[in-house]
Amino acid sequence: MEQEQRSIILKGVAYGLVGTFFMVVTNALAKEVSQYHHAFEIVFFRHFVGAAFLCGLAVVIGKKEYLKTDDRKGHLIRAVLGSGTLFTLFTSLSYMPITEATTLFMTAPFFVAILSYPLLKEKISISHIVGITLAMVGVYFIMQPETISSTKGALFALAAAFFNAAVAVCLRLLGKKQNPFTTTFYFAALGSVMTLPMAIYFWSWPSVHTIILLGSIGLSSVVLQYFYTKMYVNLPASMGSSFLYFTLIWSAILDLAIWGVLPKQGVVIGAFIIFIANLIMIILPTIKRR
Repeated sequence: MEQEQRSIILKGVAYGLVGTFFMVVTNALAKEVSQYHHAFEIVFFRHFVGAAFLCGLAVVIGKKEYLKTDDRKGHLIRAVLGSGTLFTLFTSLSYMPITEATTLFMTAPFFVAILSYPLLKEKISISHIVGITLAMVGVYFIMQPETISSTKGALFALAAAFFNAAVAVCLRLLGKKQNPFTTTFYFAALGSVMTLPMAIYFWSWPSVHTIILLGSIGLSSVVLQYFYTKMYVNLPASMGSSFLYFTLIWSAILDLAIWGVLPKQGVVIGAFIIFIANLIMIILPTIKRR
């Protein structure tokens, strides 16, 4: 039994590593294509390709019921917030290296803690207060003029973290009664409809090169969501959430390999402080329960 449990955890770890890799690949593709297309166009293609793929997959595997829902309002709110996350994140990537944007995006759990009290009636504990305070110190180090590549990009990255926190709160409510496939499909389908007008407004005809990049963003996003779902099936939530920090490692590797950029000292210090702050929020409550 113990060996079986170990095998399940190892599978979860593998899923987590692959999921975080594809998350950063998606960001890298978005950063590259942002040279040619507006963020609204990128978000639209990400949604459209994902929705088309999932719709086709549901038909092929004979699960058309996954495309039906009785909570259109919940999916609409999730699509608005999720599209806001993508737009602000992709915009930040057009201004700054992936590592900097990813580090600031790591503040999302602290926004979750702040939003959970008024929206979910969850109490803010001492560990949350300590974690949030430390996270603000980490952001301070990153936001120094001599450290940050773009203040505008940093503000968009923080906005993306806030939107992502709102999505997390929404999914806590939505996920209790909706299949993950259904939630992912409606996010992409509704997101396509919502972002189409702005995509048309900022439209520039894609070349063969950018069509490949835009299509890859959509497929990469579907892959990362699949592996993240499998990760949480095999791992406890607290352990699974910690894998988000592997995105920092992947981001630094891709920044160096593709753009020849190394994170500055202030970014490294800020990332370390934010990492410690998250550990405090995750581990301290567990120690107290013991």
